[in-house]
Amino acid sequence: TLKQRKIASVEQIVVDSCYRNQGVGLALIEAFEANAIYDGGEELWLEVYSFNKSALGLYRKAGIELKIQIGQKALT
Repeated sequence: TLKQRKIASVEQIVVDSCYRNQGVGLALIEAFEANAIYDGGEELWLEVYSFNKSALGLYRKAGIELKIQIGQKALT
């Protein structure tokens, strides 16, 4: 049987360049996560490009496990 899950989705996180590497992004994720838990969320989902190394590092630091990869190829 399928279980319905309450999923919190992060669409975009943007931190101004002068505030990067100061914990602002991690604080935003932690605040979002706390709010999602308060609202009954069970999972947090997000998408990130594989070339976005700073975001990948931030998400790993936040304990987010990256699970899905999607391939792309231009056909022109």
